[in-house]
Amino acid sequence: MKGKSLPDPDHIARYCKPKTLREDGRPSRTSFMLKPGEPYLSVNWLEYFGDIERNEQLDCIRRHISLSLASTAKFAVLNVGETLNQVQANSGASHVSILHEPTTKDPSHSGIHGYRHEDDLIADLIAEVVLEIYPAR
Repeated sequence: MKGKSLPDPDHIARYCKPKTLREDGRPSRTSFMLKPGEPYLSVNWLEYFGDIERNEQLDCIRRHISLSLASTAKFAVLNVGETLNQVQANSGASHVSILHEPTTKDPSHSGIHGYRHEDDLIADLIAEVVLEIYPAR
């Protein structure tokens, strides 16, 4: 169902282009900034694929994602509830939500809604709660 809130215990993955990574390989706030005109930040819902190992979940995303995956790009994994709590507690943005936005080719596609491309603070806050980092390829 499009637009359904993801459960707080679940996880999302964000594809981070090489140019958005810090020198230490972790995503910078740029990884979580919207482009002008984007309605939400695209992510993928990992638990959509069931109770399987993290690497298997990421393999499912790799098969469905419509991007060309760069060899030095990363997937940043975040917890849904922790991400929302971080943003809401530290920015006052109580309207931020993470919703399932499936597409025909990418059934796990989801989005972080409720902020704009100029909201640097929210992008910083999201970057601070990255739990895990994996190679995109």
